[in-house]
Amino acid sequence: MTFGEKLQALRKKQGWTQEELAAKITVSRQALSKWELGVTIPDTENVLQISKLFGVSTDYLLNDEYDSDNDIPAVQTKSEALTKRYSGMMYAVIGGVISAIGAAGVLIIAVLGSISSVTTSYPSGEEDGLATVKTGLPAFLELNNIGWLFALCVILFFVGIFIVVFPKYQKHLKK
Repeated sequence: MTFGEKLQALRKKQGWTQEELAAKITVSRQALSKWELGVTIPDTENVLQISKLFGVSTDYLLNDEYDSDNDIPAVQTKSEALTKRYSGMMYAVIGGVISAIGAAGVLIIAVLGSISSVTTSYPSGEEDGLATVKTGLPAFLELNNIGWLFALCVILFFVGIFIVVFPKYQKHLKK
């Protein structure tokens, strides 16, 4: 795309007429029309004004090979670096949240198991009449049938830690 085509596309994207854009950058409508038609190119000061007004780089405006700011090599490099940086942070946040949920579940169940006074006894099957007694967390889990929930919370805790650590481990393997 040429400078003129880019300027026209940016102007139309904003819904501005040539008169409105010309007034914003303090040039005549005729000068703006010549820029859009590719008859002339604006001076440096006007290119800078256009760049600031539309939030695009001067490289994008002046280089016909670039169809967007993302085509500029420096922008591509910076974008890739940011993607790498924030994807690692994303894993850390997601893993941290999952791990925290698992840890909170384990903690809540453990506290409830320790403060509840649950005692269960089971016949031992022996003739002397002795019984097996369970107290605390194991009895609480069995009485309320939530052993699966406790196991799920433990698994969540370790899966969260794995999500946090795995990208760092992958980087280490690539070196």
